[in-house]
Amino acid sequence: MLGIDSKTLSATEFHERCNSYNEGNGDGILISDCTYSREHSRTTVNEKSSCCADMLRIQDAKYMKVGLKDKISQYVDFSYGYGSMATLGFKKIGNTSFPVTLIPTNIDKFVSKKYKILFVLQKDKQSKNYKNIYSEVKKGLFEELYHDFPKELKEFIMIDNVK
Repeated sequence: MLGIDSKTLSATEFHERCNSYNEGNGDGILISDCTYSREHSRTTVNEKSSCCADMLRIQDAKYMKVGLKDKISQYVDFSYGYGSMATLGFKKIGNTSFPVTLIPTNIDKFVSKKYKILFVLQKDKQSKNYKNIYSEVKKGLFEELYHDFPKELKEFIMIDNVK
């Protein structure tokens, strides 16, 4: 997503090294270990790097919006975006979504109809149901709005004290 390829690490090793560094271990990824991929240069990589950490801080999702990509844009291919002043683009294939691009451009350039994120729910990978409220725009908002959720959505939520 940053527009770089590692000269020495596989994608999995690259991800593990980044996670380790974020947890305070090791040296992280060095510029000398990387090359620019496709249409990227030092400038675009630096632009993407400057917004990357903010995009991935889920606890700050209340400042973000999400929407389907419905505007035509050159060199950009994703199904839906997440962001505000920058856009994290996701590709949806079947029931799976995964991030495919990080663009230091306002989400308004790609999405005409955006939705504010009111809360973020959390679940285990193997579980079908969401069991925890990770973040809310306003404390108690989830419980306040839960009764108005469609039945199909309620089937995926099993949070204690909310029924």
